[in-house]
Amino acid sequence: AKAIVKAKAKSKAKAKAKAKAKAKAKAKAKAKAKAKAKAKAKAKAMAMAKAIVKAMAKAMAKAMAKTMAKTMAKAKAMVKAMAKAKSKAKSKAKAKSKAKAIVKAKAKTMLTPRLKPSLDKNIRGT
Repeated sequence: AKAIVKAKAKSKAKAKAKAKAKAKAKAKAKAKAKAKAKAKAKAKAMAMAKAIVKAMAKAMAKAMAKTMAKTMAKAKAMVKAMAKAKSKAKSKAKAKSKAKAIVKAKAKTMLTPRLKPSLDKNIRGT
């Protein structure tokens, strides 16, 4: 009878140990799966963040290109305006010098007939 009780206890202990081991293995597997899921989620989040950063960089580049184009256009317009102003000033100066020359020539022609007779008289008088 004692031996039967001992054997029963032994088998009970064996079963308990088996169950414990099974539970441990189950917990380990669960933990592993959890870790895997966590890693997957992290990777997904990283990919998302990367995509967002990429998109932002693209948008920034686009905006920068737009502003650069605008500034370039402004600069071009300024250069054009400056060139126009320069040419205008040049033509104005040309016109001014032309007018001056005309006035000078007129003055010369106006003066000469008045001076000529007196000069002739002087020559005739001698």
